Amino acid sequence: MNAPVHHTGVMIIDDDLSFLESAEKRLRAQRPEWIVRVHSDPFAALHDDLYMTGSVDVVVCDLHFEAYPDSDGLDILLKMMRQQPSLFTILVTNKNLNLGAVALQWHVKNFIFKGDHFLEELAAAIEEGVRLRQVLITPPLCFAIMPFGIEHLEEIYNRIWRPAARKAGFRLRRIDENHAGELLLKEISNEMDAAEVVLADLSELRPNVLIEVGLAYAKGKVVLLVSPSGNKIPSNIAGVHQIRYDRSRALWEDKLEEELVRALSHAAQKLVHPLLSPH
Repeated sequence: MNAPVHHTGVMIIDDDLSFLESAEKRLRAQRPEWIVRVHSDPFAALHDDLYMTGSVDVVVCDLHFEAYPDSDGLDILLKMMRQQPSLFTILVTNKNLNLGAVALQWHVKNFIFKGDHFLEELAAAIEEGVRLRQVLITPPLCFAIMPFGIEHLEEIYNRIWRPAARKAGFRLRRIDENHAGELLLKEISNEMDAAEVVLADLSELRPNVLIEVGLAYAKGKVVLLVSPSGNKIPSNIAGVHQIRYDRSRALWEDKLEEELVRALSHAAQKLVHPLLSPH
């Protein structure tokens, strides 16, 4: 089954109708594939169906609303972020106030003064916000290494590895799912570069699998090794922690899945999200 397509959503909340029109026109021309919603009423924005369904990536909100003097843009953004923590939020104002530090202290991601070149700055900030938001909503990748075409390994991959990765918050991908024909080490290396964690099956101890495991270690990836009990492992990796399973034991599939979920979840805790990393 294909994953649902995520359409980028941008919302702008401001009671300056001229600004709303200009901003909407610019964004639609710059990114026609985006869904752009504009609201002059902050209360209507909070009940917008695009926002309510979690389909908004970036929200831009004015600090002051002349038509709604009791509304505060910072309060609106904070309310939205409490409901949807991964939103990328931008606070804007035409008043030259020193609010940037305050906005960032409350975890608003950006603050822009409506001065010269404001639309250009805002468009660039929204582009950056969309990029970072996509990182937030896209699960990290776990790259799988194993021999292809072996029936019991195919079953393990589909019935155990896939659900375990999903439960731990990862996307699981194997090289043959993206490439057809003869695979080059360069293609494998590129796929591995995109992954946060590498999960390798050592059942058959095939040379290409061991080469790829070595490559993963050389790239500094978190590597998790899976092997049947009693399988003889090369001495240079024998001391590395491995997830072992015994197909002759009762409930071995459930136990292997539990071990994989535990190991992947532990690996996920060590990952540093780009939004949280120091600049």
